[in-house]
Amino acid sequence: MAKDRMACENCGWFAVRGDEKVGECHRYPPTLDMPLGEEWKHASTHRDNVCGEFVHRRTGDSFQADPYRAMTVRIARLEEEIDRLRRNHGEA
Repeated sequence: MAKDRMACENCGWFAVRGDEKVGECHRYPPTLDMPLGEEWKHASTHRDNVCGEFVHRRTGDSFQADPYRAMTVRIARLEEEIDRLRRNHGEA
């Protein structure tokens, strides 16, 4: 786990598979990979990085004064948890 509570691995915008140390920031839409121009990518970032767009994945805490951003993350995480619980209980 990252030492800094505001690190990417704790952010609601961060996506990583498994135990990889590098993931993707999904704060903004993917952009076209310019050298090849063939692939759309999200920005790569290390789990321990920190930025001003941070929104904690569970609490919604943020550097930003925008309460709607925090609420959006909280709602998304609750919806994920509801879906997970439904799948675990065999519901559609």
